[in-house]
Amino acid sequence: VGRQPWVVWGLMRTADAASPVTRHEVTASLLAFLAVYAVIFSAGALYILRLLAQGPTLATEAAPATIRAPGTPLAAAPEEPAP
Repeated sequence: VGRQPWVVWGLMRTADAASPVTRHEVTASLLAFLAVYAVIFSAGALYILRLLAQGPTLATEAAPATIRAPGTPLAAAPEEPAP
């Protein structure tokens, strides 16, 4: 009740519900998670910094004038001439 919702009140003791994991195993898994996330964060930060260092890129050709809404399936398809 309250602090230990996984323990069935009246049927299970708190000592029976405790995990058999040692503090060394918990510490090792915490350090492993920290190391993995540090590598992922560092790689992401370096990637973003490289993108910022490159600066914006100029468009090579102007976007075609069209009456179709961008993002629709036929927006990039060439328009047929009117008969």
